[in-house]
Amino acid sequence: MNKTYKPSLKGLLCLHSVGCIVITALMLILVVGVVLKVLTEKRIIESNTAYARKLADMTDSTFRTAQKELAYSATQIKRFEDKQALQQEADRLRLQSDMFSSVVMLTPDGYVAASSPPGLLPVGTSLNVAPEQLMAVKKGAFVSEPFTPSTGNYLIFLSNPIYSSSGAYLGYIAGSIYLKRTSILSRLMSHHFYTDKTTISIVSDTGEVIYSPDEMLTGKNNPLTTSLTTRLNQASSGGLKTTLEQRDCLLGYSDVIKTNWHVFVCVSPDVVSTTLTLIAKDVLVYGLVIALLLVGVSIFVSTQISKPLERLAGLTRSTTTKDLPPKIKGIKTWYKESDRLKKSFLAYSNTINKTLAILRDDAITDHLTKLYNRRGFEQLTAPYLSAKNEHSLASFDIDYFKRINDHYGHDIGDKTLVAVAMFLKKGCRTNDIVCRFGGEEFVVFFPNTQISEAESIANRIREHIACAQFSEVGKMTISAGVESLAHHNNDIEETLLSVDQWLYQAKHEGRNRVVSARSKLISS
Repeated sequence: MNKTYKPSLKGLLCLHSVGCIVITALMLILVVGVVLKVLTEKRIIESNTAYARKLADMTDSTFRTAQKELAYSATQIKRFEDKQALQQEADRLRLQSDMFSSVVMLTPDGYVAASSPPGLLPVGTSLNVAPEQLMAVKKGAFVSEPFTPSTGNYLIFLSNPIYSSSGAYLGYIAGSIYLKRTSILSRLMSHHFYTDKTTISIVSDTGEVIYSPDEMLTGKNNPLTTSLTTRLNQASSGGLKTTLEQRDCLLGYSDVIKTNWHVFVCVSPDVVSTTLTLIAKDVLVYGLVIALLLVGVSIFVSTQISKPLERLAGLTRSTTTKDLPPKIKGIKTWYKESDRLKKSFLAYSNTINKTLAILRDDAITDHLTKLYNRRGFEQLTAPYLSAKNEHSLASFDIDYFKRINDHYGHDIGDKTLVAVAMFLKKGCRTNDIVCRFGGEEFVVFFPNTQISEAESIANRIREHIACAQFSEVGKMTISAGVESLAHHNNDIEETLLSVDQWLYQAKHEGRNRVVSARSKLISS
């Protein structure tokens, strides 16, 4: 019978080494000339897009912060008649964070009530604000389109309406951000670590340049190409190769949400040509040296490489995860890749074993109190249910726990649950199974314990908690119900239902007590 021939790893490595040398030499020009050009342009565009998103997010964040500062200042103004207070608030707002180039407070009709810097606009000056804009600023936070006012500064302004304590509209406060002079926006856009051939600008939907490092371009309208306009309408961020300001550009863009602006990050394609030239030189020089070395040592290296890899492959094929770590440690690896592979296998097997152990613990443990949860309760009590010995069950519940949550908050409520869990752990015996079923309900399984002894332990815990002083909530009590599994043929579910009924009875009788079938029988 003919067997299918399968080449050895050593032969494959030799063939691969020599073949790669030949193929690499043939493909070098194609990779450098075509593939690397595409990849480099793509990388630059993706990098520009990511940076544009960052700048757009920072610009949005700056505007949100500015609006918050304006909103806060608006709450500090009670009446427009106090000119000194208006001036002080305008100066404070302008100077506190360097957010605004100037601050102006205006009456509902658009007359200046105060301005900062002082003397920028005399009090009583009319800014000739359009009626529709006056209505817009009255409704809430507002961001204007760029414009040039009588002061001659190309700017935008952000505003917030001012209302009296009685709800009367007093006017509005506006902060300006200069676009051609140094401002928070120019500092945000000008400080970056990209090359000198990277240009950052902000442009509106219509092509108006909101910000440019070249002040001569700021405020001018540069029509956008059709392809760029289409992309801007399709996605809030992205990149493409296009023409911008009459020059080729690898462009990344992102929208500024609070305005109809776009942050453009543009890199000249010359950067790609320079990069490809450097790569081609490195590939030709180092590639030739490496190719010659590989031909000479390929057989020897292939033999040495195959030994540890074949042993690792054999172990992973024939050994279970539990037994794998000690056998992996016994493999000798002399080169980096095989050593990394060995360490990776070792780390993987150790991680799997640790993860399985952690998952087993997490599956049966309550995250907050570190007690067993319902699943842990079921797993740990199952071995006892088949025995004929008497076992008991107790259910504890914190009295008026909802009041604690409502009055002190859920954080204090969680601390209270942890404190009660500690009392239960300390009050129970080593072999008792203490669990938290959820909320403020705790359940304790007493193996090999008569109901009288379980009731005694429950009462002792109740008394300790009643006497304790909790730092956050002061005094606190618990109620408990106790039941014997023997009364229900060791059926845990029926016993849980019964113990809940006794717990409810304890609540009904006034709380801070332990109730069971035994205690009811004695009392009757």
